[in-house]
Amino acid sequence: MSALEEKLYASLDMSGNMARFALVRGDGSVICRTRKPMRQREAAGLGDFVFESLACAKHEITEIGFWTIGSGPGSFTGMRLAAALVAGLSRENGVQVRCVPTAVAIANTVEDLPEAGQPVIVLFDGRNQEILAFELTMTEDGCVPAGKSAVLNKTQVPEYFSAHQNAMWVTQAADADAVIKVASVDFALKVVEHFDPAELVLAKYQQYDGNFSRLEYIRPAVFPKKTE
Repeated sequence: MSALEEKLYASLDMSGNMARFALVRGDGSVICRTRKPMRQREAAGLGDFVFESLACAKHEITEIGFWTIGSGPGSFTGMRLAAALVAGLSRENGVQVRCVPTAVAIANTVEDLPEAGQPVIVLFDGRNQEILAFELTMTEDGCVPAGKSAVLNKTQVPEYFSAHQNAMWVTQAADADAVIKVASVDFALKVVEHFDPAELVLAKYQQYDGNFSRLEYIRPAVFPKKTE
């Protein structure tokens, strides 16, 4: 076994108002999962949060050989901070990096997922009285991105929901009230209190390609540039 193969896998997500970290062994067993509320100026403590989590798990930053960044949809500032921190921590020693949508981890945290081939749509509070719908497809290895997302206001919701009647709808507890208010239609919604950040590491579909640019921001989606 090579030195890199003996390294640990870690994930970091700062797509919302909570920082989340997970540390996983190569065999998929989870060493630790941690989370901490982190808003605005508190985000300056993101690095300390990672090192404190590692200390509690009795591991060192140098043991991590693979990083997964939660790529949203989410906060522009939070995700950029997470990406910048991981970029700094992975500059040397052959550390590998990738992005996996936070939506994948949210969906895969649900216990009773549908059969392979069925759509799963994660709904986010898009602010400005809109919903951001991130589409996934269920596979034998869990949910994977379908390559589609949509920003919906109240008038657009009925048509979109009608076109996706066979989908499983999922949201985070922090977004639930806003999502239900904008949706204003009768549908079954699964609410995830706290998603498992280890699901970012366990996602099998995405290679470690070193790409930090796959971040999907909520605000640019719902606040498009003004036209002249």
